[in-house]
Amino acid sequence: MDPTQASDSTPPSPPTVEGFTERKEGSDLEGMCGDSAALRLRVSATDDQTTPAQIGYEVTIVGGDRPLGFDPESKGRITALSDRLTYGFDFDADSFSVDLEVRAVDGNGNVGPPTLITVEDDDGGGCTTGAGGMGFGMLAFATAFTLRRRRSCSRPGTSRSSAS
Repeated sequence: MDPTQASDSTPPSPPTVEGFTERKEGSDLEGMCGDSAALRLRVSATDDQTTPAQIGYEVTIVGGDRPLGFDPESKGRITALSDRLTYGFDFDADSFSVDLEVRAVDGNGNVGPPTLITVEDDDGGGCTTGAGGMGFGMLAFATAFTLRRRRSCSRPGTSRSSAS
């Protein structure tokens, strides 16, 4: 707790939350080596005395199916890094739909009202919830388009080989 905010009794706003999942085979996903999977939450909240970068968040599972290895309660209250909270889960976890309660916490420990969201993963990853759901889909489309364009742009008289 921040001693400069000892007299603060006003809780922060309910957080704005968008959730999505990512799965990557054989590569590093922000510090997770090998096959890795993460549930990410983009969060933002405001408070009368605590800056957005110093607001903490509490995430609690309130329903649905918990993916294997997903335990946000074990992290307790955490501060978002670049407006993002990241929680790992088992890469081999089955499809899931989990209901989460997210609360913002200010520098004096005042806990704001909850935001409830459902995050779903169809075992292929990348399913998004929340209002801004097209961001991840557009990124996947742009990546696929770029890869397709690279493959179709071979020059006459050149050959490409691939190592398998």
